[in-house]
Amino acid sequence: MKSHRTIFLTVNKVVPPMVPMPDLEGLTYRSAEMTLRARRLNIGDTIYRPDFATNTVLEQRLHGKPIKPGTEIPEGSNITLVLSSGTGSMENPVPETVGMTYMEAREVLAASNLNIGTVLIDGGVTDTLGAFIYRQSPRAAMAWVS
Repeated sequence: MKSHRTIFLTVNKVVPPMVPMPDLEGLTYRSAEMTLRARRLNIGDTIYRPDFATNTVLEQRLHGKPIKPGTEIPEGSNITLVLSSGTGSMENPVPETVGMTYMEAREVLAASNLNIGTVLIDGGVTDTLGAFIYRQSPRAAMAWVS
């Protein structure tokens, strides 16, 4: 064995350092990407949702859950970005909610990125969350079969 040789070692941390989650909402995809890289964080999945500001970050998620700015997370984490797809070229069909409870209808509409407008409640209804939908406007989009 020769003496005075240089030996190179690569050492990795057992636990990555924690970094604060930046506030990405409202930034463009490119700005969010640069901000994440500066904090040694990675872009994970990108999800598109209809909104007027194309390619703008609408939400930031870690492990599928929304994450607030300033939350300490491990360096190297993959951040999912929910981005705006714009509204011009996407159709968003109205789902059928007749027969569902009000709570089910709210969830279905929220999953379709639709908001509930005016709710008309028949007399005698005291529990709106358990009440059933018997009419909706506009009607659900019809699928035509030939």
